[in-house]
Amino acid sequence: MTPQQGQVSLAYTALPLTVLLTVIAIGAIERNTESWHTLMISELNHPYEGRFCIHSTNIPDGTPGHVYVNADYPQWFYEKARLGDHLEYGLCHIRLVRDGALVTVLVQWNALPAVLIAAGWVGLLTALIAWPTLLPVCVNHLQSWKSRLNPFGRAAATVTKALPTTDAATTHSGPVAGFTKALRFLFLGVPFLWPALFAEFYEPVNRDWTVKHFGCGCPPIDGGFRFNANYVNGLLWMLIFAGCAAFWIRRLRRTFPGSNPLACGIGGSVGITILLIHAARLYAQQVWL
Repeated sequence: MTPQQGQVSLAYTALPLTVLLTVIAIGAIERNTESWHTLMISELNHPYEGRFCIHSTNIPDGTPGHVYVNADYPQWFYEKARLGDHLEYGLCHIRLVRDGALVTVLVQWNALPAVLIAAGWVGLLTALIAWPTLLPVCVNHLQSWKSRLNPFGRAAATVTKALPTTDAATTHSGPVAGFTKALRFLFLGVPFLWPALFAEFYEPVNRDWTVKHFGCGCPPIDGGFRFNANYVNGLLWMLIFAGCAAFWIRRLRRTFPGSNPLACGIGGSVGITILLIHAARLYAQQVWL
């Protein structure tokens, strides 16, 4: 890979990957952050070995409405809790408060990997944009490492042959060339129609076969893992997105064969991001709860 190819590859992946990692990180934070602020412990329950339940409710003079929560907690947190203590919920953490004093904090670490990956990618992207010479240096280092790992000790020779130009616009003139160019622009929009068409035809299959054979997304009673209909639909939509993105890139290059590769990469990145959001929205409509 040359430095120019590295810049083009970065242009294609920067926007969609940033959007994807950001959405995953935000989703992980939301799943590990409760919507209520303060609850009071009303019951401590240890039904069997390995399970420690804390029942809590909203403070009478606090949040309006009645909230009753029954959740499992680690043993060390359960042993420090007392009836009448307050559970104060914050961003990915729960504070155990007694008489206004902080007792301990339970941090929800499940969101940390997604947040670190998203932050690392954004930091790398920022560095590559702030220092444009950094990417060619990284590519050159990768090339040198690749040559060292080559068991033969040298790069394989490549032969490049000049191919005749097959651009229809150059072989036709007049109305034919204009019609061909219009068809190429129309084909650019085809991959953006595929997700909606697939969702329309797959919805009866999802309703009458997928969920009946694989089950809905309800968690198992024993708390174990079960491959359900949501995983099947997720895999299918990943394939649909990959196929649409590949077709979009191919048509973009054929429609603008002589354009700047970096500009083409930025345009391809925008299209891939739109396809990603479109596919994710349609997948969310087919999720089984």
